[in-house]
Amino acid sequence: MNKNTQLFVKFVPWNENTYRSLKNKTIKFSTAYELNDYNEFYYMAPDYIDAYEQGRDRIKKVVEKLFGDHSDRAALVENLKMSRYTSQSIKDFSEIFDDFQGFLQCFDRQFTDEDFEKWLRFLVENIAYTSVGIFSCSDIKIFQTPWAQLLYAYYADSLKGLALLYEQEVDKGSLINAVNYVDRLRCEQTNIGALRWAEKDFNDMGNFGNKLDIWKHEHELRIFDSPGVKPTSDFGIELKAVLHTQRIQDDLCKIREIIPKSVELKEIHAGYGSKSHLFKVDKDTTVFQWVESNFPQKKNFEIRELTDSDVDQLVSRFKSQRLEKPKSTFETYLAEQKSGERVCWVAYDRSNCAGYITLKWQSQYRPFQENNIPEIMDLNVLPLFRNKGIGSQLLDVAEKEAAERSSTIGIGVGLYKDYGAAQRLYVKRGYIPDGEGITCDYSFPKPGDTVRLDDDLVLWFTKKRL
Repeated sequence: MNKNTQLFVKFVPWNENTYRSLKNKTIKFSTAYELNDYNEFYYMAPDYIDAYEQGRDRIKKVVEKLFGDHSDRAALVENLKMSRYTSQSIKDFSEIFDDFQGFLQCFDRQFTDEDFEKWLRFLVENIAYTSVGIFSCSDIKIFQTPWAQLLYAYYADSLKGLALLYEQEVDKGSLINAVNYVDRLRCEQTNIGALRWAEKDFNDMGNFGNKLDIWKHEHELRIFDSPGVKPTSDFGIELKAVLHTQRIQDDLCKIREIIPKSVELKEIHAGYGSKSHLFKVDKDTTVFQWVESNFPQKKNFEIRELTDSDVDQLVSRFKSQRLEKPKSTFETYLAEQKSGERVCWVAYDRSNCAGYITLKWQSQYRPFQENNIPEIMDLNVLPLFRNKGIGSQLLDVAEKEAAERSSTIGIGVGLYKDYGAAQRLYVKRGYIPDGEGITCDYSFPKPGDTVRLDDDLVLWFTKKRL
């Protein structure tokens, strides 16, 4: 089986740090303090931390260990003194902080139980900030938008810099998480998360892939690990191309000396003044087109039938993205699967549940029912795994199964904006409206009726087997 890979781009200035990184094949994981950006990693220790006695005992042990290591303690103190997180956190927790200097003095003497109780939530929050390193980059889709030029200019010192094109073998190393853009930052992770990070466990950082939606143009991706400079090989990452503008022409020989011969060194041109405003490699080819043509991604995911063991992870994964999927829904699907009424499949990217789809043999929609047309239902892919071809692969599996019994396959799709991507996908795959109009909760409204625009207002499509 081909390896599952993903391309991404890192915009960097051309300086001594970038030179060392390219020469030594390393990437840097920065803490939120170093990034000094409240958007980068949002963790506020929740008020209900006090309810978990076992968690409090674990926190206390981590704190005692942290205080016992002089270098760790010194690093945390310096971070707290320098960062605006300190003033923000004190403001947010004003009811328990009246003397920040008193907190810092606790580090210079024995840290007592009284100190621990007073500063508990602040400690947990800043242990998280100290323990987690972030490597930020962008999906190659950034080159489909004019924003790529602004980001390049910002991160690469007004275009005197580089766009490093990497490929990650995602079956090795930490998972690249796509940032979930939201209208406001919020995290509901329990205190145990901070403890796992302090213990160097970064396996599930989905809750912290959030950023305000005003930054959507960045198409940001992240890898989480402990802070510091790490070999790219530890994360299955390989440099594929170094993209540059004319402004770095004098340093090309130096760059070529330190990168492997297999790595492309490609000049790109800003698109300002042109109609598209996109970076290009020549007059007719955009950078995105060039990347897709020269570095096709290999996408292979495991898709299997739903089992009891999948249910809890499905519920947890969707809840972490603020998408409520009741456990009872999947229990119903399992029961119907066992009775032969429905088939359900779950997609996995490594051990991470990425999405699911179901196929109902007897549809509730009357025209499908009367013509024995099976209905594909409830296709859902988690935001972190979208735009990787998972939805299409799930549809492939469901359509193949449906074709065993019927020459026609049916599907229903909602009418409001959230269904826009699904509408385009189904048309692209050959589905056409069945000509019966829309239904509201499976009933046909009459001309002049008032209906509510929600998930129950549906347009129905069919596709004939070729």
